[in-house]
Amino acid sequence: MKLSNPHDKRAWDSYWADVELVGHKLQVDGCTGVSELYHATCVRHDIEYRTAREFRTHRPLTREQADDRFFQAMRDVARLSKWKWRMLSPIPKIRYWGVRWRWFPTGKAAGAAWDRYREADRA
Repeated sequence: MKLSNPHDKRAWDSYWADVELVGHKLQVDGCTGVSELYHATCVRHDIEYRTAREFRTHRPLTREQADDRFFQAMRDVARLSKWKWRMLSPIPKIRYWGVRWRWFPTGKAAGAAWDRYREADRA
């Protein structure tokens, strides 16, 4: 997510509140077993998988782009949290591996979800 002023907490909070609202309407569940800190990033990732479009701008996305945006959002959330040590957390990288690499158990499921949504779009 790019904000014109990354230190504008109200804009940051408003963006993620919008993500949660759209996620609720689409009935996405976010990531299983992830802390509340990262929940909205998981919801946005689910939205982008479902729609194959960037949240808010609606630009078309590939699966790789959606996964990269997910990783970057998790890093941004950790960086901007009140506990700066979270920047060192391995969670963003582990979650990225979980959706990106098909040999990783959850990566196969993520790829299948992306493919299933694209097939539904074609139908």
